[in-house]
This record gives sequence, C-alpha cells and structure tokens, in this order.
Amino acid sequence: MNKILGLAVDVSMPRDLRNQRQQWLSSIFPDTEVVVRSIPYGPAFMESSFEQALAGKPVLEEVIRAEEEGFAAVSLLCLSDPFLDACRESVRIPVVGAGQASFLIAAAVSTRTTVITINEGGLNVFSKLIKSCGISESTIPSIRSIDMSIDEMNTDPARVIERLKKVGQKAIDEEKAHALILGCTEMGKNCQKKLSEHFNIPIKLTATAIAAVFGSMIGILKCSESFF
Repeated sequence: MNKILGLAVDVSMPRDLRNQRQQWLSSIFPDTEVVVRSIPYGPAFMESSFEQALAGKPVLEEVIRAEEEGFAAVSLLCLSDPFLDACRESVRIPVVGAGQASFLIAAAVSTRTTVITINEGGLNVFSKLIKSCGISESTIPSIRSIDMSIDEMNTDPARVIERLKKVGQKAIDEEKAHALILGCTEMGKNCQKKLSEHFNIPIKLTATAIAAVFGSMIGILKCSESFF
C-alpha cells in the first residue's frame, strides 16, 4: 500500500483538524495510507512572505523525512506553496503544492476565476505563484482579500462568511468571475456550502484540489507499479 503525506506548513493546525483531513482523504482513497501532520516548529500561521521564509527549513526537513520513511509522495497543505521548488530538488518522490494545483485546476474548468485570500499579506505571494504557473491574468484576473487573520477566522466564523459574501460579490460584479477559489485551507467545507447556496457559481476549496491531486498521484503510482 502506498503512503502519501499531507504536510501542514504551520505549527498551529489543531490536532482535530489534522485528524479530520486525514480521515476525509482516507475515506476517498481507502487503498492508500494517508498521513496528515504539521511541521514541528516554525510560524504559527502562514499569512505572508515573512512566514514563508520562517517555514522554509522545517518544511524541507519534513519532506526529506517523508522520503526516508517510505512515503510515495507529499502534498503541501497550503495555498502559498512555501519552498515548493526547493522541496522538489531535495527528494526524488513527487511533491505537489495545493496552490499550484488549485490554480491549474481552476484554469482547466473556469474561464475567469477570482482568488479570495485572508489578508493583504497573501496578495503578492499569490500573484507571483499564479504567474509561475503560466496562467494568464485573463484566467485569474483578480486576487481579493477579506482582511482577516487566521486567528480571527477561527474565532469568528460568522464574520468570515459575511466577508466572503461581500468580497465574492464584488469579484462577480467587477471582474465577471465565473468561479471563486477560497485561498486558505482554514476556510472549511462549511464556507463552501454556505457560499454555494448564496452564489450561483462554483466555489472551489483548496482541499478539493488537494484531493484531485492525491487521486492523480495515486493513479501515477499504480501505473508505475504496473508497467515499470
């Protein structure tokens, strides 16, 4: 049985949330051992380029450790994909970023998509990442922010929904967005359900992209076992 690691790139992800994601992915891919864990030290949250820099060393260490422990692939559970290229250079197993996966899937299924991130710290990070994926500005024409910290999101979920509705409506009215990407893995399924009921366009979760990539990786691994 292949093992795949989902790596949370901040130290503050609650154990119950890690377990929830691990159980969810395991239920989708019952023939694969899925493990979700956080980096052991580093930034509490991933909200800017500064936190990305702080997370670099522990992220690399955990990816290298995963290969040594026999994992077949790693997925970074953060839309900003911290040190993704460095991780890929450090190991021979596949390493996939949630952000890159989300943006490429959005380009495949939607003509115009808006990313909604948590605060202005993510605007520059995501702008660079989208460009590095080779995606045009006409496909993802805007990145908007709800101006909240992750800590605030965790303590006031009702406000998160209201801010997402307001910012999402602006994206639809001003950029003519056909889909929205919720730009933080802390924005859970509850957000997606409520926004889908409010808007008549697809609402894409980073977790959905992660699941799609997990499925692709598992398929590639199975093909490798069968033909090589």
